[in-house]
Amino acid sequence: MRKIFILVLAILLPLSLFADGIFLDVFDSGFLSSLERPAIIAFGEDWCPPCLRMIPYLEREEERQDDVDIYYVDLEKTPSVFSMIPISATPTIAFYLEGGRAWKPSDSSNYQLYSLRSTGEHVLTLRIGMMNESEIREAVEEMSLGRNPL
Repeated sequence: MRKIFILVLAILLPLSLFADGIFLDVFDSGFLSSLERPAIIAFGEDWCPPCLRMIPYLEREEERQDDVDIYYVDLEKTPSVFSMIPISATPTIAFYLEGGRAWKPSDSSNYQLYSLRSTGEHVLTLRIGMMNESEIREAVEEMSLGRNPL
């Protein structure tokens, strides 16, 4: 019964009750090109239980380290994202290096990698679905170590 109550409460809580440190109101190519460090950007909705469960993990990881920026974008408040990112489910998490270049993980089995047909250039890395705290930490550690096989 307690788990159901907590789940219902989490669904009903607006995202504005969470700390606003990771929330991003604007997501566009200008933002991406201005990235000075690697970044993890989670896209979700305030009615999505996995999205809401993931927010504290993102916040803790953002506070824990200084090498990778972590953001959360509410798709209902920023619908322009859909013209830039192929989002098929929430949460969807994107991974970028400095200047908005796409990060490519050493093990891509849990990620969707997008490349340009004309050149084969890697342009986007996504993770569809919730990431737990250890998965977020592993991505941050790999991104911060500069292990990018591009």
